[in-house]
Amino acid sequence: MNKKYTYSTRRWVVLLMWVGLWLSSTTAQAQSGPVGNEWIVPGQTYYKMKIVRDGLYKIDYQYLTQAGITGVVPNELQIWRRGREIATYVGGSRTTLDATSFIEFYAVHNDGRLDVELYKNPADQPHQYFSLYTDTASYFLTWRAGTAGRHMQEPVAAGGTVHPHNLRERLTLRIEGFQDYPPELSTYLPWMQAGEGFYMNASNNELTYTIDSVSVSPAATGPLPRVEVVLFGAQDFSQRSGGVGTPHHTQVIVVPPTGSGAERVLGVMNYVGLVRARQSFTLQASDVSSTGRVVIKLKSVAPVAAGDYFVSHYLRTTVPQAPAWLASRNRLLFQNDSLLTGPATYELANVPATVAGFDINDLYNVQRVVGTQGASAALKRFVFPGATAAITHRLMLTDEATLPKPLPARRVRFRTINPAVPTFTIITHPQLMGAVGTVPNAARAYANYRASTAGGRYDTLMVTSQQLYDQFFYGEKSWLALRHFSRWLAAATPNATNRYLLDLLY
Repeated sequence: MNKKYTYSTRRWVVLLMWVGLWLSSTTAQAQSGPVGNEWIVPGQTYYKMKIVRDGLYKIDYQYLTQAGITGVVPNELQIWRRGREIATYVGGSRTTLDATSFIEFYAVHNDGRLDVELYKNPADQPHQYFSLYTDTASYFLTWRAGTAGRHMQEPVAAGGTVHPHNLRERLTLRIEGFQDYPPELSTYLPWMQAGEGFYMNASNNELTYTIDSVSVSPAATGPLPRVEVVLFGAQDFSQRSGGVGTPHHTQVIVVPPTGSGAERVLGVMNYVGLVRARQSFTLQASDVSSTGRVVIKLKSVAPVAAGDYFVSHYLRTTVPQAPAWLASRNRLLFQNDSLLTGPATYELANVPATVAGFDINDLYNVQRVVGTQGASAALKRFVFPGATAAITHRLMLTDEATLPKPLPARRVRFRTINPAVPTFTIITHPQLMGAVGTVPNAARAYANYRASTAGGRYDTLMVTSQQLYDQFFYGEKSWLALRHFSRWLAAATPNATNRYLLDLLY
């Protein structure tokens, strides 16, 4: 984002941004959609857990007691993500918390789905795989006496013909830079612009990507491999002068696995200006090396026009695989081939007895599948009823004996606030609530001043940015939490009332 910031030389404040909030009935109409606090039950106990990697996690008796959680009914425990309860699996004692009790849940790291609100046009967001602020996701653990939590379904089906292959997806997404090109010079806007965000590489010539592990157990059957490429136009100065944008023509080329021989052009991506281009190309099985490697080259078509820069955002390969459990790993991620007869049925050898299957296509409705004996005693059979013909689901086999725990849970206390009451609201940071000279808490002292007769006798409210992240943005660190909080205040403003918001954050 291109924004000018004015810095002050004051000791305890760098930025004081006054917002008259326009908190009248007219401004109240500015609120649209949820503000992020709708899911919170006042007075209920909440603990925040942080997740940085995708996978199945386990919360056991030791984890809960170390967090100070005792005397709860395991079956009543709930886990929430972005304002919605996710399904969990409760094992051991479900009615009394003891050393046998545990809860399993599938969790993913933080992504950029909520960042779309930062863009004036949703299509301007390059992709949603990577958050602009943090890859750490927040999950909230809570409970309500007498109310059972949301639990994973455990469907049982006989299955059908064993699928001879599944599909392995490999996402290549690296961060090498940040694109920030305003459409006009010296223009500063309160929203993200087209293509703004992290990217892999930029070029006006060519880029080469060597992608490893696209295949780990090659299949003799299945569809041809595919690669999806996402690019974005960049540095389009023609648009700054009122033009329609520079035409971009980017070849997608596959390099022979041996490194010798003729390269093959898969196709050309044609796009104009600061826009996203996404296209999928078919590979040949021979394009994947015996070690599971494929090499893709992105190249501007000659002659290259002035300003024909492009940035790469990600490459995603999909390759058929023979269902196989690898002793060196404790989980197997794959997709079913929707062209095969459903439900998706697999039989694998050498699978530990502690391995279970999970349909993870829907984060909030994960299903757990218990394996049964296959055609022989050496095979274990997994049937996924939700993965049928014409429907592709993301599936997982994982060893429940090796599950990690989330980072230690931290108690979160949500504040009960009447948004119509405060007339002077201060958003600050805990680091600014320290001592300055003889004043033990500078931010609090200023709030007290504003509440005094000399300061205007305002009804003051002081909150911290971290409180707003938790209470108005599902525990995720983003300035959108401040926007949501401000919208919430604005919507509750009584008529003919002037109120003020002070961002005391730097």
